[in-house]
Amino acid sequence: MKHGRILRFAPWYPPPRCDNRVTMPPPPPAEVGGPGGVSVGYSDRFAKMPHWERMARSDYALRMKENETRYPMSHFNPKEYDIRYLPKPYPDHLTRQPLLDIGEPRRIPRVNIPVIFLVDLWDRTTKRYFGRKYETVYVTQQFMKDELMPQRFAIYATVEAYTLLGLPAVRHHIHDEIPKTAEQHQKLLEKQSWQDEPWRYTIEYLFRKYEKGPQELEDIAEEWNGQVEVQAASTTGATQGTTVLRKGPVKQRKAKKVKLF
Repeated sequence: MKHGRILRFAPWYPPPRCDNRVTMPPPPPAEVGGPGGVSVGYSDRFAKMPHWERMARSDYALRMKENETRYPMSHFNPKEYDIRYLPKPYPDHLTRQPLLDIGEPRRIPRVNIPVIFLVDLWDRTTKRYFGRKYETVYVTQQFMKDELMPQRFAIYATVEAYTLLGLPAVRHHIHDEIPKTAEQHQKLLEKQSWQDEPWRYTIEYLFRKYEKGPQELEDIAEEWNGQVEVQAASTTGATQGTTVLRKGPVKQRKAKKVKLF
């Protein structure tokens, strides 16, 4: 029998975000979506690189470009201050407010989100596929978090995910706007319908019932002018077979009140 060997290797740690500079350290984590609390970006790769190697791998134009500043504004987040120049190295609380205020009830509805399936997932209960490979399907957030993501059955349908899988990139605007109430969720669905199905709001579709024009201007039978053709009675002295035009509508007589008790 073959004896298997246990391969021991160190776990992989993700490098610092935006650590692609040659002569300058990476930006602080909070500037590029990481946690706050640190005003200086640190990279072990950059710290171990000697000064002569930095100078050898760069020229004057690259050094000036990497050393450029937009003080006091942020280089990565437009229309925001750089956290290095704020009193505390945390993102601005005025532009990035919490989702729920203190004392506000949590009435956030369950919103379906798009995910890209990486396998053909079969549902034994309903006898049908949850989704096919590389298919974008809308599922609940909890189902994605509890079932699909831990088993690597699907990933969130972001532009980067489409690009990595070699699919045409589609931006679904996930979590661009988080509805807090059912009314806001309904407005969000209407906005999504406007973006995904613009043909529903074209002039041809909205006025599909008025192809011949407004209903008020259509040719319809003329209204009754109040004259009724009736057969003349023999007691009136008129000859049989002649018609008389009655002027005005038939008089409506009131019913007599009958006292039963």
